[in-house]
Amino acid sequence: MRTALYVSTMETANEGGRQAANALLDASGHTAQKATIEGLWSPPAFDDAKRLDRDRYRMGLPHVLDTEWPMKP
Repeated sequence: MRTALYVSTMETANEGGRQAANALLDASGHTAQKATIEGLWSPPAFDDAKRLDRDRYRMGLPHVLDTEWPMKP
């Protein structure tokens, strides 16, 4: 099941379950109320970090945490 979330979390599992339940209702022709699927809320505090990550990716640069740390002698 493809979800709007990109990580393995309970939220992702719940969204996938709702989509599967809705698909079963559609396939069976049942008229029960469908499960609600809401968009993912992302805290605005992460917007700058996401923008930096996106810009570095577009420039072919590694993620800031994937750079080598200075070795201590």
